[in-house]
Amino acid sequence: MNLQRSICRNLVAQWGARVVIVVLVVAFLSIERSFGDDESLQLKAPASWQEFVKFRVASDSLGVWVSSGETQAMWEGIPAGIDYSETNSWELANGGNRIESSHHMKSVDGDVITSGAGYSFWDEEHRQVKLMYSGFDTGKPFSGISTLMGIDKKTGTERWSLFETSRGVTTEYVVERWTVDANQRIGKVKAVQREGQSVDGKPWTVAMKRVNKLASVLAKFDITGTWEAEIRDGSKLITRHTQGLDGRAVFGGNEIIKADGSKEEMAGHVMYWDAGRERVAFHGIGKTGGSWHGEMVSLTVDGNKSTMVSRFQGVGDQGESISATVTRVLEGDSMTRTFSDMSFSNMEETPARFDRPTTFQRIKKP
Repeated sequence: MNLQRSICRNLVAQWGARVVIVVLVVAFLSIERSFGDDESLQLKAPASWQEFVKFRVASDSLGVWVSSGETQAMWEGIPAGIDYSETNSWELANGGNRIESSHHMKSVDGDVITSGAGYSFWDEEHRQVKLMYSGFDTGKPFSGISTLMGIDKKTGTERWSLFETSRGVTTEYVVERWTVDANQRIGKVKAVQREGQSVDGKPWTVAMKRVNKLASVLAKFDITGTWEAEIRDGSKLITRHTQGLDGRAVFGGNEIIKADGSKEEMAGHVMYWDAGRERVAFHGIGKTGGSWHGEMVSLTVDGNKSTMVSRFQGVGDQGESISATVTRVLEGDSMTRTFSDMSFSNMEETPARFDRPTTFQRIKKP
């Protein structure tokens, strides 16, 4: 069940892809419910396209999502029993008058199982939201149209009716999906008719998670935890990195522990994924009022060694401009930071505290 298909071909209005059964994690079990459980829902068809778009935005449904699992015997063109991973995306287009959808599913060996694209729109004649979708299952075409049956704004639930034709066979499906939270979705799909004959199909459930590109960076360059470095005057520089916002940001802070044991907070910063520039970004502010922003230039991995190069620009507390390249080399619980290509608008020489590498040891993991 291709998560963008079972839920896209029916979830059609944005679940423009397909679904394959995924074993739900314990966190999802708490919101488990019966398929078509109308007593717990207040489904109502939206009166306009604008109402549907507002519902989609409010339920955080736009974006890029991933799922994985094992394909099931549901779609005519997709064999059961294949381990897969899938990426689904949907976004507003045409000035907000369309929601474009796409999906790409591949096996663990990298073979394309299915891919496709489509868009949802307002059918003025029937005053309904519909989705047109088409693509290829294991090399042969499929196409389908879905009609939105109703939405429940309180639970973020959608129910769709999907008619899909694949390899000459037309099947009707009913699909539901609802919100767990801003970064998690649950969907169920059920075949109800095939070639005009009733099908007593068992509902299939799928779980999707919103893509978190920062997580893929941290998997290669895990800076979380508490780090300590000796500095020239015998003081210690402490840097802490803590994940927040469901893993979509790393918040940090620097402080100095002086020889007499007193502490002085120095700076705070945040690391996150900049969706507009498609790269890791940084923002920080210092105790005296200076601030900076930067972005990752490269990340390379060689065995146990990961090297991140970032370029920063900012201003000091007197308004002077500052720029620098920062290279951090991470090997296990040791990290060396080096500044290079530094420039200050109010001085010619680089301050002494930046002229040599600093090596940190991770003294506490998250």
